[in-house]
Amino acid sequence: MISGLFYLAMEHRPWLHIVLHFIVPALLAWIFSRVSFLSLNEQGLASGVKYWLLSKGAFSAYILMMLTMLVDIDHLLATPLYAPNRCSIGFHPLHQIPALFVYGLMVLIPLLLRKPNASWSKVVFWLGMGLGIHMLLDGLDCWWMRSDSN
Repeated sequence: MISGLFYLAMEHRPWLHIVLHFIVPALLAWIFSRVSFLSLNEQGLASGVKYWLLSKGAFSAYILMMLTMLVDIDHLLATPLYAPNRCSIGFHPLHQIPALFVYGLMVLIPLLLRKPNASWSKVVFWLGMGLGIHMLLDGLDCWWMRSDSN
């Protein structure tokens, strides 16, 4: 049963990969809009992440995460432009390991600087989340391709 589902998913891997780039950020924005978390404010640890993360709403968070799809502009530098079995991670300039660390820092900066209520911190956080999700999904796609070839 599981192997049958795996092969069915592999047959549709490119489309499934693209669909996940739209669905996963939507789910994350929805989850953050429904659940109350902890956040850092000027005085330290405090409750009320909802205010920090969603003062403009889940839709704004989703739009910011969708803007991070522009990271794939580096695919235009590749020859050939599209190779269905090429792993993006480590190949394209904005998909290199140092860039992944920068994207992770973007998520942490608002917390580390203790400026969660600044409007720039929400933007940086959600852009970092979008880039991180994007790279995780691209990494999953790489793993998926390697699993299929074994």
